[in-house]
Amino acid sequence: MKHAFLIYAHEEPLVLHTLLRLLDHERNEIFLHLDPRNSVLPSVLSPSPLSRAKLHLLTPAQRVSWGDYSQIEVELRLFAQALQVGPFAHYHLISGVDLPIKPMAEIYAFFDAHPTTEFLGFWNDEVHQRDLERRTHRYYLFTQYLKRAPHKWRHRFTVPLRNVSLAAQKIINYRRHRQQQFYKGFNWCSLTHDCVTWLLEQQTWIQHTFRHMLAPDEIYKQTLIAASPFAKNIYDRNDPERGTVRRIDWTRGRPYVWQTADIDELMAIPHLFARKFDAPTAIALAQRLELA
Repeated sequence: MKHAFLIYAHEEPLVLHTLLRLLDHERNEIFLHLDPRNSVLPSVLSPSPLSRAKLHLLTPAQRVSWGDYSQIEVELRLFAQALQVGPFAHYHLISGVDLPIKPMAEIYAFFDAHPTTEFLGFWNDEVHQRDLERRTHRYYLFTQYLKRAPHKWRHRFTVPLRNVSLAAQKIINYRRHRQQQFYKGFNWCSLTHDCVTWLLEQQTWIQHTFRHMLAPDEIYKQTLIAASPFAKNIYDRNDPERGTVRRIDWTRGRPYVWQTADIDELMAIPHLFARKFDAPTAIALAQRLELA
């Protein structure tokens, strides 16, 4: 059975090119969203690095802002597009700076051995639980302008408005969704066909609950799936990296950008994917994988 790779990319065209090359296999179909603010990204597809995997470009492209509901919108659009083409064994949500760190044959063997398993990471520690409280129970305005670039003046204008709004909510003890149990973790995941189908059936509730929340892309899937019939199929709810079979180092960066000196380490660990990469490391890793 085929696999769907759902990619949303906004930077590092050479890394994206390398990612597509590594995913070029008959058992893969690729669903790709290119952030329209990066005019260089479309050049990755001309000429296409793919000869065996089928590519589906998500159109129209939309601007995605960090911490904003637009991240969920693009994820759901990618899931929906893939579902129309599927079914697929698993639907793998990754970014344009992620890479597989094992040969595709090894990746297929792993997922073939876990056909009904949901690979979704959870952050359960106290620090993340406090952050979860902050993100979910307040009403956040202007989340599309959280980062200064590329909205310098809008960012400058909306920051004080958002801060005043948050302060007022704290003073009056306003809390959204008082009865809802929320969970948080990686937005990157590998989900089964049945789980993705069910997730898309919840879109009305997703929009009602997670719009005007801070960085809801790290919350909505965990919250829904943890309370669903698929909860029993989650691979690991205690270790987010093992739970997603993705190596992401948050101790040395936000996240750490892997270096060529790390390639032996990456190829030796049991994880199947990692992020994030720059172009020199991506090219060096691809050369190792292609020789493996």
